[in-house]
Amino acid sequence: MFRQAFLILGRSLWELWDNIFVLVVANLLWSVSLVPAMAALSFLGGWPGIIITILTLLFLGGPATLALYELTLNANRRERLELSEFIRSFRTNYWRGFKVGLLNVIFLVLAFVNLTFYSSLYATNNPLGIAVILWGYVVFIWFTMQFHMWPLGVRMDKFSLWGLLRNSFLATFKYPALSLILGLIIGLFFLLSGLLSFLPTVIFGMSYHALVGNKALNLVLEREQVKVQNHPVEEGENRFAIEAKPLPPKPEPEAKPFTTRNAPQGVRRRGGVDTPGEETSPKL
Repeated sequence: MFRQAFLILGRSLWELWDNIFVLVVANLLWSVSLVPAMAALSFLGGWPGIIITILTLLFLGGPATLALYELTLNANRRERLELSEFIRSFRTNYWRGFKVGLLNVIFLVLAFVNLTFYSSLYATNNPLGIAVILWGYVVFIWFTMQFHMWPLGVRMDKFSLWGLLRNSFLATFKYPALSLILGLIIGLFFLLSGLLSFLPTVIFGMSYHALVGNKALNLVLEREQVKVQNHPVEEGENRFAIEAKPLPPKPEPEAKPFTTRNAPQGVRRRGGVDTPGEETSPKL
């Protein structure tokens, strides 16, 4: 999985460059969706600011993030990306994006409360303060689950928060090397982005994260499909199966016959069919 992880990172970077205009504009729209939350947290402060921040993240940030993942989904099939797909997904998958955002907000609140509590214990040399290290690992694991959680939010036929959490957990821990490498490298990117006032994240960083996440999930689902084909089990027996399928291959375009009626004598049309009413060779 080490080689595949770096291939995913490299191909995602290439596809970011190949669709740079669409993905930068979509990334900026995603960043704009976070502006109300950041403004409330910066200027209001206190509980009113926190509540407004959470609400705006749910009603704007969640749907915008899911729309960005659906926009980059077709990059796996080398299809041309259209900005209209981002706008369409924001509208049609609004409540699905809201629910995925809700799951993340709930975790962020729990993580913030526990990290704050155990950090204070650690500062006073309380033995229970060691739990802050455990929560640090939990936060990193949750971050790596995002590579699968958001694209699964797009692909799951029967969507539910429990199903989303279960499938994301399985995809992360069944392929730990892939999750670890992607988590470390993308996490490092976001940390370095903070040194530049998060400008890389605002301009293209989240689009790149979405490209990587879609490719990672597709690799996981393809491996799972191969396992099922090699070791088939009856439906309902595999309790650790991921409830999603890889993207189908891009269909080959149908060959259209050459229909020009004015082909010169002796010239055969494409497909080996002669022009009606004309001879296949010139008269002498």
